[in-house]
Amino acid sequence: MKNIFNTVCGGMILMLASATANALVITDVYDPENLLLSAGNTPYYFTHDINDDGYNAATQTINSVELTLDVIDDQLGDSSDPFILVLDASFNGVYEVNFAAIEVNVDSMLLADGILNVAIAIAPSTSTSDFRFRASTLAVDVTEIVGVPEPATALLLGAGLLTLVGRLRKSAKA
Repeated sequence: MKNIFNTVCGGMILMLASATANALVITDVYDPENLLLSAGNTPYYFTHDINDDGYNAATQTINSVELTLDVIDDQLGDSSDPFILVLDASFNGVYEVNFAAIEVNVDSMLLADGILNVAIAIAPSTSTSDFRFRASTLAVDVTEIVGVPEPATALLLGAGLLTLVGRLRKSAKA
């Protein structure tokens, strides 16, 4: 009987103290359909929305973000490497990055609403060639927190289990 009581109490303590966290990566791909970007033109604006890919701000925490822009020099063709921008979990505000002739402006308020706004342009003074914008991939590393049972439910379950143990002990003595 003592073993049953100890098992029940141990189970209650584990249930009250446990919360699990699951790590996962949410990926959103934007396809501009092989857009031609010319030097000096107005920026091209697009949005990554991870809400429709399973992100839930109420139950998930963003750890890191990786934005990969597949932009190639139209004259060089496929020999260009994609541009990769890595943001950490503390990012906030606007990032402006110059990568060779490519200017990237990232509104990094992703933490607030799951939406990342990006503007991409070709710097007028650094390049005379055109660039092909083929794709943008956003990979967001999130931790999903599975909640701890609320105290009232745990107490009610514990009271029921203690009552059961008490009745089993009482019937064993009789």
